[in-house]
Amino acid sequence: MNPDYERVYHYHVRKSAGSSLNAAFWALGGVDFATAEVRLRESPQSEFVGNGLRFVRNNPALLARGDYFFATTHRPAYHVELPPRTFTITILRDPASRVLSYYHYMMWARSSAEGGRDPFVDQVRSESDFMDRHPIRRISLHTLRTDSAVRELGAGQLARRMLPLRLRPERRIADRSFARFLARVSPRALLAQLYMFSPRFDPAEAAERVLGCSAVCFTETYAEDLKAVAAALELPLAEKRERRFTAKAATPEADLELLRERLAREYRMIELVKQGLGRTA
Repeated sequence: MNPDYERVYHYHVRKSAGSSLNAAFWALGGVDFATAEVRLRESPQSEFVGNGLRFVRNNPALLARGDYFFATTHRPAYHVELPPRTFTITILRDPASRVLSYYHYMMWARSSAEGGRDPFVDQVRSESDFMDRHPIRRISLHTLRTDSAVRELGAGQLARRMLPLRLRPERRIADRSFARFLARVSPRALLAQLYMFSPRFDPAEAAERVLGCSAVCFTETYAEDLKAVAAALELPLAEKRERRFTAKAATPEADLELLRERLAREYRMIELVKQGLGRTA
């Protein structure tokens, strides 16, 4: 590996090709994606060693110590402590495409015949339980301007802090699955890319943190971006494609319009990131 760095850390945003990036690094340890998942799940420390390289996931203490080759978590960037000389990566995706992928991911698990046999399917099913609850009302992002305000928004308080959701008649929640999903999904899951880098859901703050990463990739240009990461790290990273879920049905345009409106701040964050990187697309 490039001697300027001692380790690699991936800020993993859900449904952004992050699993594919993890697989590319885990392959350097001589294991495929499924094997790595099993080893990490069964390890008390969420780690495994392959080809003399140590891989870690979801272990804040090990992350802070820095005794690993590659590590990743879904934890927000401002909650992760990393030692110097850590090469940091994240992958961003068109916000609406990411949310639609997240939705289909939930629906796939809920209909999978592997429930009860596959721990991953069971985990995603459990995560999708919010779709069966009463709709939450849209949050006013003006209430999220301070860290303390965000910390106050636990599961119990979230519903009490919501503002009335006034939709045009054609947008009222019906029996459509995606409409139900959109009415119930939390701001942190809906705006996961923004929240990963800003506890206040602030586009400028998030963009500044993203631009502080050693490498910023995009799902839409992942193959080329991975080559750039491999060159920067001087590692033989090979492209892998993991956990891809195909849409089963078209989403009503009225729902897509509402979705894009709710993702406006995240679109602004990505616009600022691309400006900072000198990218136009």
